[in-house]
Amino acid sequence: MGLADIQRATGLNELFDTLVVFESFPVDRSGHAAAGASAQPVVTGIRPYAPPHYPLTVIAAADPLLRISFQYRRNVFERTAVEALADRLVRVLRQFAADSRTTVGALDVLSDAEREQVLHGWNDTAVPPPSGPSPTCSRRGRPRRRTRSASSSAGTG
Repeated sequence: MGLADIQRATGLNELFDTLVVFESFPVDRSGHAAAGASAQPVVTGIRPYAPPHYPLTVIAAADPLLRISFQYRRNVFERTAVEALADRLVRVLRQFAADSRTTVGALDVLSDAEREQVLHGWNDTAVPPPSGPSPTCSRRGRPRRRTRSASSSAGTG
């Protein structure tokens, strides 16, 4: 069953919003070099490209070094958001390159500015304490106790 069939069967137009691809296919470098030595038209490089069908597509290719590209639909993502995602991925990969025994829990994904935003910008939930007595406390500031009749009558009938 293909993706279009699944979408029709479920009644959903979009089932996935992200695609990650790792490409590793052989390239005949000596054949390219030999073709370049002739007077005939030559291929100077191969780069797969397809317009993005998903809001975000991350493609990693090893040819011979790791190359990562991000394709995104501009009506879904802004360039700065995709650049931030790319920066996070690079930050994680550099940590693994520095120490291959790094655990996922030890990874530092956020930049200093992002961490500041999460910890202090978004988490700034401090509110002043209420000026009067709390509705759950008596006037003397002690928690109210349930009376025996209120707690025992709930299960009787």
